[in-house]
Amino acid sequence: MAPYLFLSYMGHLPSRQVYLATMILSVSLSAFLTLLQSRRLAAGFILLFVICNTGYIHLRKDGQFEDRAAPTARLLEYMQTHKPQSLDLKGFPYNPWVAKLTTRLCPGWFPALVHAGDDPRPCPHCIVLRWNPTTQSYLNR
Repeated sequence: MAPYLFLSYMGHLPSRQVYLATMILSVSLSAFLTLLQSRRLAAGFILLFVICNTGYIHLRKDGQFEDRAAPTARLLEYMQTHKPQSLDLKGFPYNPWVAKLTTRLCPGWFPALVHAGDDPRPCPHCIVLRWNPTTQSYLNR
């Protein structure tokens, strides 16, 4: 659980770099636990560590996960409440294929209906949805 204990979230640093660095922390922690003479003390330390990490994930990381998932979750909600139509997504923050593959979760929708910044040609017959990161919603324009 140590890799999830990010004290500050850094969007510019890939998670794999953090995981790699925490390998040293994990080895150091296990070496520390072997030095403890009391099994009760070691078990208590491990239990405290797990409780702290679980609390941190619940209180801090869940919100970050939800914020990152918001563009896709709102797109999915839109697709579930509207009939299949061509969409032009403006400001979609991820790879266009994330939006295209979201269509697989809604009957009648398919990837060719979604344009998310991957096609420079104008789409006159498309419904334009603009992602607003402040309100975490799409504006229909």
